[in-house]
Amino acid sequence: MGCAYSEQNRLDQAIEQFIRGLGMTINDAPFYNNLGHSYGRKGAFALAAEMYDKAIEISPDHIAALVGRCYLRIQIGKIDLAMEDCNRAITLSPLQKDAYGNRGIAYSMIGQYDPAIKDFEQVISIDPFDENAYLNLGLAFFKAGMYAKELEFFNKAIAQYPNFAKAYCKRGAAYLHLGDTLKAVPDFRAACRMGDGEACELLQTVLSTQLDQSK
Repeated sequence: MGCAYSEQNRLDQAIEQFIRGLGMTINDAPFYNNLGHSYGRKGAFALAAEMYDKAIEISPDHIAALVGRCYLRIQIGKIDLAMEDCNRAITLSPLQKDAYGNRGIAYSMIGQYDPAIKDFEQVISIDPFDENAYLNLGLAFFKAGMYAKELEFFNKAIAQYPNFAKAYCKRGAAYLHLGDTLKAVPDFRAACRMGDGEACELLQTVLSTQLDQSK
């Protein structure tokens, strides 16, 4: 029941169910992992860390807990520790795509774009339909100044997921960076219609600039 609530984003109910379950499974690592995941999604990072730590204390090779704690540590800026968790998960399960994805995010955050790109490419090799991997790869190429490659992967993301608002937004930003507002504006419009707030703001900025320049 807790997992079902979590999938529905009913996090308070999910946490309540997981806590009830712990009364019967006090040494069950998956329950602590599920609690850590739910607390993390709520932004209760200290509680999430405590739950992940407990899960890994019970089961040091619990891959989901290692991957979850890796991402949590990225969120709170503990990049070195995050790397340790993701590296451990990859050693235990070389096809664990989320571990590569999280490690790629960690590399990007510290400006190491080449290994980040390799990790995101590894995610795609494991799961060619992982939309976030295409987005993260495109962003890594952008940060590395490889704009043609960036557009290539945003195009792939949109081709596979035509309603992927964030990919339209980021492709529009790439066009804007390259000075091509004619292509940027339709992407911002498309993403804004899908509810992407960043795209709406960028669209307004571009249109306001064009209006000012026309006066």
